[in-house]
Parts: sequence; structure tokens; C-alpha cells
Amino acid sequence: MRTVDHPIGHPTMASAPVAATVTGAPAASVGIATTDNSPPRLASAFLALVLIWSTTPLAIQWSADAEVSFVVGLGARMLVGFVILAAVQLALRRPLPISGVALHAYLAAGVGIYGAMLTVYWGAQFIPSGWIAIVGGLMPLSTGLLAAFVLGEDAFSPPRLAGMLLGLAGLVVMFGASGGLGALAPLGLIAAAASNVLHGLSAVWLKRIDHRLPVVTLLTGGIGITLPLYFLTWWLHDGAALPETWHWRTAGSILYLGVFGSVIGFLLFYHLLRHMEASRTALVSLLTPLASIIIGVTVNDESFGWREGLGTLLILLGLVVYERGHAIPGLRRA
Repeated sequence: MRTVDHPIGHPTMASAPVAATVTGAPAASVGIATTDNSPPRLASAFLALVLIWSTTPLAIQWSADAEVSFVVGLGARMLVGFVILAAVQLALRRPLPISGVALHAYLAAGVGIYGAMLTVYWGAQFIPSGWIAIVGGLMPLSTGLLAAFVLGEDAFSPPRLAGMLLGLAGLVVMFGASGGLGALAPLGLIAAAASNVLHGLSAVWLKRIDHRLPVVTLLTGGIGITLPLYFLTWWLHDGAALPETWHWRTAGSILYLGVFGSVIGFLLFYHLLRHMEASRTALVSLLTPLASIIIGVTVNDESFGWREGLGTLLILLGLVVYERGHAIPGLRRA
């Protein structure tokens, strides 16, 4: 039975669907050597990854303003990430494969890189940044559900069903709380949840393709194949017009996301998967929403009431039960 290694990759990362398919892959499949696995370096990588993923939702909001649309902010981020990845490909003297299988893999990755990212960027205009990270915690659940239907993976064991129900309950609570944020906030929350589904679809599709591509190559091709779509979206949404002025915070956020969110964060994620216990690596997915909430409240003056807290608790509890519920006696399969 083929299974998807459930990602802890955050859906606001361009590489999240790619990351879902590399757990346990050999180091050569990444394309960049990761040899230093000393405890201090691993701890530094862990903290750096939590920091990057925790600040990514706020950076997404800051990458668009009155002058810069969310389409321009996202497209510019992807362009920055593509340039860096293409430079890595050139430095490694590794040409980008254009075989039928490779193009199929790029297309599958593009579903997450374009569809899911565009969806969450649109939704981020209407909900607090911390909410993006909270809803992102549902990604392993939605991916597992899709994998059950497409790959035949067992997603309906008692622990996983309990985790899904808890996560859904948390999403319902968050949806109820979104009404106080404005008329479009519920749609923003739905968009963030839909982004999870698109990322999961991309991850499952990639799992079905026996592409055997280095992950850096896959990510380069995936972003590259979506750049024309971003240009078309920019033309349709903004009339292909560039902003006359760029606020330093907006430009800095775009560069930060292109360099750290799309490239460095993914490499750190893979490094941890290779050299750290899975149970410890999974802590990133629990710490990220909490840290994002704290950052949003303290830095961006975002509100966070008891209903948001309850929804967050249910979603995180659902994630824990989904991933680790097999260790709970009452939830074990009979």
C-alpha cells in the first residue's frame, strides 16, 4: 500500500506539497548535502524553522498593502524563490529535466505552489495572520483524507477519525468567531482551509508519480511552471501594472518570503527530517501556530479572544490525536 508521509510542512510554504513526499528519502534526493547533525546544530535548525514558519503568515499580510496587491506580492515572492533555486541548479551543474514524467511532477507540484498559495494569500487579506497558521495545522488531516481515497491509505482508524472530528470542530468554532472580523472574514477562513485541501491534493498527486527527481529540482520546476500563470493572474487582476511606490516593509516581506519561506525553510525542514526523531520534528507543527498567534498579537496588534483560543486548542488537539492517538489505549484499533 502506498502512503503519504503526512507533512508537517506549513501550507504557506511554496514547498509544502513537495515536503509531503520526501520523508525518509535519501540525502541525495534533495540535491544539497546535509551532513552536520550535531545536537547544537539540530537545535539551531529547529528553532530557525519554528521562527521562519511562525513569521511567514504575518509576512504574507505585510507583503501586500494599498499599493501592492496580494497577486504582486505572491508573484514577486515566487520569482525570488525561483531565481535562487535556479542558481542552485546551475551551481550544481544539474540541468532541469523536461521529460514527460518530470513535467507531470512539476504540474502536480504546481497545484500547491499556484492554487494553494494564491488561495491562502487571498484569504490572508481578511483574517489575522495567526489564524492562517492555526488553520494550517489541519493540513495533515486533509492530506490523510485525500490519501485514503486516492492511495488507499488507512485514514479511518479510531485515532485518525477522532483527530479529524476535533480538527473540524475547531474549524467550526473559528468560523463562528470570524463574523466579528468583517463580512469577508468567513470567506478568508474558508480560503485558508481550501488551501490545505489543494496542498493535500498536490502532495497525493506527487506521491502517485514515480518521478525520482531531486527535491530542489522538483521545486525549481514546480515554481517555474507556475510563473506564466502568475503573470497571467497579475495581468488579469492588476492590468500588468507595477506599483509606483514600494514601502520598505512590503518589499522586505517579499524578499524574506522568497528567500526564507520558499527556500531556506524547506532545506531546514528536510535537514530535521533526516537527522531528528519524527516525534520531535512534529513539534514544529504544534509550536508554529502558538508562536504565530503571539507574534500577531504583539507585533501586529491582532485580537485573540476565548473563541479563537478554543478553536486553536481543538485543532491542535486534533492534530496530536491524529498523529499520536495510536498510543492512547482507548483509541487503539481493536
